[in-house]
Amino acid sequence: YVPVDILIIPAKEKFLNYHSFTIEFWLRVILVMLTFLFAILIPHIELFIALIGALASSSLALIFPPMVYVMVFRPTIGQRSICMLIMLVGIFGSVIGSTYALKDIVCALSELPIG
Repeated sequence: YVPVDILIIPAKEKFLNYHSFTIEFWLRVILVMLTFLFAILIPHIELFIALIGALASSSLALIFPPMVYVMVFRPTIGQRSICMLIMLVGIFGSVIGSTYALKDIVCALSELPIG
């Protein structure tokens, strides 16, 4: 479970007096309960997942790779232009996808009964 692998080291450093198994057990319990709580509290979670997907997928696929390529390899002007074009397409897709996802969220939340 990747979040546990990431959080376990700082948790073990913070709680030195406790057994490693106890720390990992309670960390897993807290993460599962937070996931459960978010699933209950957030109506129309699929719309929020669409928003996160619009932001994250375009960033990870079209914005960050050319940016890293430009910073690491110092490409020629032509290569740099292609990288900039790819990043602009990614930014455009991210803005359009996020706009539609936010519009859908606002429409769905405005239809919810209050109370």
